[in-house]
Amino acid sequence: MTKYTKAQAREYLHEKLLQRTAEEKSASQSAVYANVVGVLTALLQKKIVRHALMYTPIQHLGEIDISLLQQDFPEVSFDVAPRSSNGAFPDESYDCIFVPLYGWNSAGYRLGHGGGWYDKFLATQPQAVKIGVGLDDGLVEFATQSHDIPLDYIVTESRRGLL
Repeated sequence: MTKYTKAQAREYLHEKLLQRTAEEKSASQSAVYANVVGVLTALLQKKIVRHALMYTPIQHLGEIDISLLQQDFPEVSFDVAPRSSNGAFPDESYDCIFVPLYGWNSAGYRLGHGGGWYDKFLATQPQAVKIGVGLDDGLVEFATQSHDIPLDYIVTESRRGLL
């Protein structure tokens, strides 16, 4: 597999993800939600998560319905982060943080849009389980940088496991 710079990886993914149909997006959304539920169930069984933060929407996928997660997991308090990722960091400490993936690599690093906000925020939450949520099509090998934060889990249509 070709290893791209982050800019090249974004260009590659942009072209690839634009080809997805509405039906593919809908099917992906359902499968991703089921896998998010699977990860949360596993974390609850291990008594790891009580307070979670969810960033939405996930580009080319849509939003994960937080109200459904709150119904399915009443023992977890969910905060929904603002849609803008260029503001101040949340003040709270979280057990679990879900972040959107534009892309991701096989080493578990997130590819975003290049602003670095998520990596800076995740660095303030070393205790949190870090879960990237995206699409199988987002897997692309790219070179990481020293400030990049690896994720603990990647959740897509077909995966919900530890890296």
